[in-house]
Amino acid sequence: MLSNLFFIINFTLAICLSTISLIVSFITIFIVYKNRQFHTLNNLLLCNTCVAVIFYSIIIIIASIIGFREDWAFNAPLCSLRAYCFNIAIATICYSKSIHAISRLFFAALYKHRYLLTWRVHWILIIFNWVIGIIVCIPPFFIDGGYAFEEESRSCVVTSKMYRLSLYMTIVSCIIPFTIIANVYILILFHAHRSTRRVRALQSNVSPNFPKTPNVIHQTKREMKIMKQMIIQTCTLLPGGPIFVLLIIWHATQNQPPPEPLYLLAFNLMTIAVFMVTTAQFIMSKKIMQFSIQYIFRHDLIHRQQQQV
Repeated sequence: MLSNLFFIINFTLAICLSTISLIVSFITIFIVYKNRQFHTLNNLLLCNTCVAVIFYSIIIIIASIIGFREDWAFNAPLCSLRAYCFNIAIATICYSKSIHAISRLFFAALYKHRYLLTWRVHWILIIFNWVIGIIVCIPPFFIDGGYAFEEESRSCVVTSKMYRLSLYMTIVSCIIPFTIIANVYILILFHAHRSTRRVRALQSNVSPNFPKTPNVIHQTKREMKIMKQMIIQTCTLLPGGPIFVLLIIWHATQNQPPPEPLYLLAFNLMTIAVFMVTTAQFIMSKKIMQFSIQYIFRHDLIHRQQQQV
């Protein structure tokens, strides 16, 4: 058995990272909600991801606090429900990035269909995001031990020991949304390349006095910049899966058990990945980040002035 210190260190790290993710997500939602200048469709989808991160962070903090207990093997209240919520949170975070990519496709390639650029359509995407996350995580309830307590990680999860079920959860929660994202961005790249070529060919074949059309190229560059940011944010989620996938492959191909530390490390890598995506999207939302810093420093200055008076 692993030492209690190993679990204390890992659960402490999980609580710290989840708390930061929680605070950053709350700040993002608060800033967007309170300021009309940030009421955009892009920020609506950003807040949807933040809600999923808040949901995930609360579950991790609760699970980590329970994991600290010495009687962890006998004290796992609502274990199946917590495992179900954990998987919903993972799925909704991943699918939130896929609907964000779909939204960029609407703006980059399908902008002529004006109804796709409406608030109603984006709210439908968000509802679809959560419905899918809830539905795809139901099947383990119908399998004996689907959602169970995993002693090696002191956590309620779909254990990698049930490698077929774990593979299913990995596919529907992570691989499918990442596949959607990859295909959507390929379509955006193809459309951007074709549009730029068409505009440049038109400009080279008309007279010098014919007015240029820089707006198309500028819009294409803007969408490409946003797409690059979204790809970076999405890639920050990828480190959360390799060890868990390794455990699935290990149980499917090996007769001997894997090293016990891998179970908790796989669990914690997901938390690290969520922390990374939360930080990345906050930093890349420069206007929101700058406004947040100015808001904090302004209130701190006012508080100091009041104390001096």
